[in-house]
Amino acid sequence: MNIVDMKPILPLSGDIVFKGFFGDKKRIKFLVNLINYYTNMNIQEGQVLEVEIPEQVPLHSIDKMSRLDLLVKTDTGECINVEVQIEKYEHLLKRIQYYHHKVFASQLNAGDDYGKLSRTISIIYVDKHPDFFDDDMNYINHIVYSHEESGKIFKEMGMFIFVEYSKMVAEDDIWARLMAAKTDEDFKQLEERGGIMAEAIQELRYFSQNEKVRYAQMMREKYERDQLSLRNQARREGKIEGKQEMAKDMLSMGYSIEDVKKITGFSEQKLKSLYG
Repeated sequence: MNIVDMKPILPLSGDIVFKGFFGDKKRIKFLVNLINYYTNMNIQEGQVLEVEIPEQVPLHSIDKMSRLDLLVKTDTGECINVEVQIEKYEHLLKRIQYYHHKVFASQLNAGDDYGKLSRTISIIYVDKHPDFFDDDMNYINHIVYSHEESGKIFKEMGMFIFVEYSKMVAEDDIWARLMAAKTDEDFKQLEERGGIMAEAIQELRYFSQNEKVRYAQMMREKYERDQLSLRNQARREGKIEGKQEMAKDMLSMGYSIEDVKKITGFSEQKLKSLYG
């Protein structure tokens, strides 16, 4: 296919694109490079025993949307969970903890000794998320288990690594920069860096021509827009219902219709219908 005829590159921040791109063993070197950057490990491609996609993703917006994690298992027993979270779910931190510990516990089969358990690391890409970290904090945050008084870190108990890629990121963090890339110019600048990033952009460009992937990502985004619209509608309806209750209370307490009109913005006709 002539590059002129190619469709635009799909942003990696799309969770279906992220899963499909990094979840293919043909592109394992990119995933390994990403993991090594954030963990300071030195995993080799040959050490990766498997890359799992724990749950599949429905193609239709009416279907239940599943997790979109990548689970990497190494020959040393470590489990590394890599995911992208764009949606600001309620209780997201608890959700992340739940799946992190679920991965940890899944290493044991019935009758296995606890000694078979290896540490679990979760790398979570998030858009700028005020519920997680302050604006003035680093864009990479390592959350570990430590002793409250001595500060001793228990590495074997696992680690969470949050990457807020829409903040100002390090110049050498090519993966956070790729996550933040949206436009042709963004991808071009990254490709000009050469090396593994140029290879990744070329692979992502060809991956983005897959019509099934483009359709699945489009439906995913439609689902997210629909959900946002429904939440906003519920919020608006909730506000209106709350104002109506307030107006009823004020009228029953003897406030004049004129005063209630000024406070609630309701018309006189509306207030009379509420108060009977």
